[in-house]
Amino acid sequence: MHCPQCNATNENYVNLCTTCGLDMQDYKSQWQNSETTNPYAYTPQPDTPQLYTQQTYTPPSYAYTPQQYTPEAYAAAQAYTNNYQYQTQTYLATHSHSYPAPNIKSHMGWAIVATIWGCLPTGIVAIVYASKVNTMLAIRDYKGAAHASRMAKLWLFITLLVVILSVIVIFILAAKGYDIYGLRSY
Repeated sequence: MHCPQCNATNENYVNLCTTCGLDMQDYKSQWQNSETTNPYAYTPQPDTPQLYTQQTYTPPSYAYTPQQYTPEAYAAAQAYTNNYQYQTQTYLATHSHSYPAPNIKSHMGWAIVATIWGCLPTGIVAIVYASKVNTMLAIRDYKGAAHASRMAKLWLFITLLVVILSVIVIFILAAKGYDIYGLRSY
């Protein structure tokens, strides 16, 4: 038997629809008259005891009921929201530690000049450390950036020292009469 309200299939012996709880007594006679008999369908006999007790079913109410706010309740909710926003702003102002990034020099320009005009191997090492400075600053690793800057400066001084020592050795050798450049004139 089908419920006329929700179109759910119910057993023939139920008095209420198992889905929506509609009283099926009025429709039971109409259904039985129009239904073709199924020889395999279970139909309880009047003298057999019922195994299932019939319970009344109340469908759940899913309807939304809007709440009516009084002006006092609205004012209280607005005051709570304003107080919460004030507390949040106060907390962020007192507890946020957003310091500006320190000004750490990368020495990239001097490293390039030292590589071109000075010693190539030590200049390349200075360029590598100078490029690490900006990478470390981007990920907010200020200690790593300061270390990379110190190392770039150290390799710049090593390059400068190598260049100065090379020039001194060249002048000493030239003063002693060695042909440094292969331009001996007779």
